[in-house]
Amino acid sequence: MAIFFAFFCRNSDVDQQEAEFIDDEIHPTKTPIISPFHQRFNRLDKEEIRWAREQRLKEIEMWSIIREIGSYLIFLSFLYFITFSNTNSNAFYQVQHLRNFFLNTKQNENSFTKISTVDQYWLWLETSFTENLRAQQWYNDEPPRNLSGYINDKTNRLIGWAIIRQLRVQSHSCQIKSSVNNLFSACYDEFSFLNEEKRSFEPEWVNQTMQISNQSIARAFQYQSTDRLQGYVYEFRGRLEYLKSNLTELRRLNWIDSQTRIMIIQLNLYNPNSQLFTAIVLRANFLPTGGINTQSQFQPISFTSKLIFSFR
Repeated sequence: MAIFFAFFCRNSDVDQQEAEFIDDEIHPTKTPIISPFHQRFNRLDKEEIRWAREQRLKEIEMWSIIREIGSYLIFLSFLYFITFSNTNSNAFYQVQHLRNFFLNTKQNENSFTKISTVDQYWLWLETSFTENLRAQQWYNDEPPRNLSGYINDKTNRLIGWAIIRQLRVQSHSCQIKSSVNNLFSACYDEFSFLNEEKRSFEPEWVNQTMQISNQSIARAFQYQSTDRLQGYVYEFRGRLEYLKSNLTELRRLNWIDSQTRIMIIQLNLYNPNSQLFTAIVLRANFLPTGGINTQSQFQPISFTSKLIFSFR
């Protein structure tokens, strides 16, 4: 952008002024008739005129270079401001702590990064992740007083509540070859917006009406089409025992099945000590090949820098 701006400013001015000099040489301006007395003292020879033109062209070139350097400095100033105004010395340690805390990377059996089956995903979700969403007892069995809304590290507080949403493909989203059609009853393609399942169901993914008292579980089978929460959404609201009970029930109702393609967990945290917001996205891609590919994103946001950008 700076190169284009400098090139445009430079060329437009230089070309216009050089064209004026060339035009003066081709079509010299007619000077009024003056007396020989004035001609004797004011007339310049060709060498002096050529020297004056060269000096003027050098002056034009000099100012164009100054404008170009100025535009580069302005661009670098904006780049420096955007790059360094949203940094915080604690951001790296904040992300490192939360990655170890939620992904459980120090354990080989229950690590989010090593999930490869549906059973392993349920195990991580019901134990490691859910237990870390609520502040529990201290190391000396003291209750977590005045820590309502904090996660289990007792330092970061949840903003709102965590959600998990599911994106599914339609049944029979791909065709089975006729030669093996009698061996398979269904085929589920990879996820795309063309074959996304958008219908609402009752628990266990059935169409008939079922009586269920837990509305949180019932809403998890209802499709939501809002801009922020597209898919089948479950909200982690309530006490820890209530969350564990709901996840156990969702697993019994086969909430994650063969049509599941993407599971996304989203939550936002705020650390009052470092004044850092952290947006967390944990994504598990259920591949049509049968494996699971996990991805995670931790985005720290400085509270002060965010306010600066809001008012500009």
